[in-house]
Amino acid sequence: MQGVYPAETTLQNLWDNGVRQADFFRSGAGWGFHTWLSDAAGWPCLTFTNLTNDLVQLTASTDQVSYLQNELHIGPGQSCVLSPQESCSLQVTDFNNPLVQVAQIPIAVTFGMKLEFGALTTVSGCQFTTPVGGSPARIGLTRIPDTQT
Repeated sequence: MQGVYPAETTLQNLWDNGVRQADFFRSGAGWGFHTWLSDAAGWPCLTFTNLTNDLVQLTASTDQVSYLQNELHIGPGQSCVLSPQESCSLQVTDFNNPLVQVAQIPIAVTFGMKLEFGALTTVSGCQFTTPVGGSPARIGLTRIPDTQT
């Protein structure tokens, strides 16, 4: 199966402006693309992108989650691809802020092998990108500026 990419001239413009090909094609440095539709067994995949400046850790509420790209620790601007085989919750922990949980992502695996997000929660100063459910699914976590002075 061949991947679908932007036109060659568009890609060349990216490379000419300093985008590293490894970052682009591996969902690094903020490039959060779907890299898998499903795992080898056909379970749907979720691409999580860390758009913060902090190292974060993902922890699942069940052991029925496979990590297909990267592991539990996701650096700034990096992505992780995982495949839940049952409904679960993912906890996002900030390693630069003494192991404080900063977000929670409830995920339901629905009939038809699609992923749906439940009520997303974050601590003050964090927010999620607009989640895209289905198969594959995608979500990112970012920091927002403190507007209080």
